[in-house]
Amino acid sequence: MPFDFVASPVVEWHSGFPYSAVDSRYFYAGEPNMSSFPAFMSVDLIAYKTVTFRTRAADVGVQLFNLTNHSNPRLYGRFANSVGIIVRGFMTIKW
Repeated sequence: MPFDFVASPVVEWHSGFPYSAVDSRYFYAGEPNMSSFPAFMSVDLIAYKTVTFRTRAADVGVQLFNLTNHSNPRLYGRFANSVGIIVRGFMTIKW
């Protein structure tokens, strides 16, 4: 990429994770793995640049998770608690 940037895209898609309903004593309430979450889809991107200061180098960049803002529920039974776009910065010092 221009200016020696590195970009690493990641696409993940799979059918929803199965889960089992349990009662108050943690016994199966029906068939094990009878239900499943909706399909999961995520597009992530990591972009960074290596910078050098004197004799040391460091990778400085940004991580973007769930770029499409796809609904990926994580809460059992209600299909709620989806996480939106997450942006994180990072720096890795090369010793």
